[in-house]
Amino acid sequence: MKIHTNRSKILDIIVDDGPLAIVLARHDGTIAYCNDKFSFMLGYENSELIDMCFQDITHEDDLFIDIDLYASLNNREIDNYSLEKRYIHKDGQTIWTKLTISVCGNVGADQYSVMMIYDITEQKEKISSVIDEIQDKLERLDRSNKEGSSDGMDI
Repeated sequence: MKIHTNRSKILDIIVDDGPLAIVLARHDGTIAYCNDKFSFMLGYENSELIDMCFQDITHEDDLFIDIDLYASLNNREIDNYSLEKRYIHKDGQTIWTKLTISVCGNVGADQYSVMMIYDITEQKEKISSVIDEIQDKLERLDRSNKEGSSDGMDI
């Protein structure tokens, strides 16, 4: 594969073929651009997401922290932030992500935020499954210990 030295072609490769969902959001939090990975991750067409506000697709339990951090970013109190964030898929399911966001452009109407988003739903589900399995084993062990100690002997 020939490596392109044209900056525009390199950016196209990163945005279109890279491993991350990429979003460009306006100062008010509306989506100005998103790549196919983002729309696919959330089950929308790109055209449905354009002009949608991130608040409309953010899980309610993550909304307040995200709004606070986004305000700090827009006010240039911070340069960027990263967090695990849940989005709501078009069909209602929860999508866990790792979000990194930074601000670019001039303050005001020309200010945009660049979001790089990685879907971590599968990892979260595996971790949850392991935790459930461990809790089940601990509960069985606790019941077994209680049954074993009911013979009158103190342990």
